[in-house]
Amino acid sequence: SDLIAPVFPGDTVHVTKRPLERKALSATQGVVTFETRVLNQDGTLVCAYLDRVLLRRRPTPSENPATA
Repeated sequence: SDLIAPVFPGDTVHVTKRPLERKALSATQGVVTFETRVLNQDGTLVCAYLDRVLLRRRPTPSENPATA
């Protein structure tokens, strides 16, 4: 995590997340890597980091014959 600029009481922050990578771990689980950026009310970047989230995967049509 990079703390780039200070944040003070009363500041308004805005968070954006952008998916960078997705990786299947199994038929039911995967990991998505996000770039997270935090901006203050002036649009100044105050924090940026990468985070990874473990998620349940949706079956693909080939894995789910009921929808094929």
